[in-house]
Amino acid sequence: MEAHELVDVGFPVRGGKLPADHGYLLFSALCDAIPRLSHEPGWALLPVDGTVEGGRRILLGPRSMVQLRLPARELGEALTLTGRDLAVGAERVHLGMARVRPLSSSPRLRSAAVTIQGATGPAFLAALRRELAALPLGQDPATMDVRVGEQRFLRARVRTVVGHEVELSGLRPRASLCIQAHGLGGRRHMGAGVFLPLSDAPDP
Repeated sequence: MEAHELVDVGFPVRGGKLPADHGYLLFSALCDAIPRLSHEPGWALLPVDGTVEGGRRILLGPRSMVQLRLPARELGEALTLTGRDLAVGAERVHLGMARVRPLSSSPRLRSAAVTIQGATGPAFLAALRRELAALPLGQDPATMDVRVGEQRFLRARVRTVVGHEVELSGLRPRASLCIQAHGLGGRRHMGAGVFLPLSDAPDP
């Protein structure tokens, strides 16, 4: 899927709190509302922004959004989430009016967590560079600055997955859009491996 075929659709989210590690729980709640999401590889979930409270929960604020990245031709189905109430684990939240925007290039991108199967610790950076080299970036990955940050633990359905915060800089426009369109690593449905321009990227 090319970047010009994708959009980010965001819904202001109102409620008290969410678990800090809310990716799988939010994905499950969205699947209850849109069942096809459970087997739709072209859709990705972006982490919800909020103020971390004690490392285990985030407080939702006026900028908190539930966001999906999906093909523009399938936007209509996503818009049915407007006005819905979701049960995210033990928390209940309400989704407001949708806001849609195209992907835009930025020389700096960040993902709150990237997971690559079988790659943790020192092997992670090498695996990440292999993932970059496999994409049609139009730029030599060696010319990019790749920073691997803190280790992140993401709760999946039956186990915990290890990932890392990743920041990329020195990106040309085509490479930036390509990375946003394709993502890196797996579990994009949980918000992993999804990149945002650094100024827009939420903390996990």
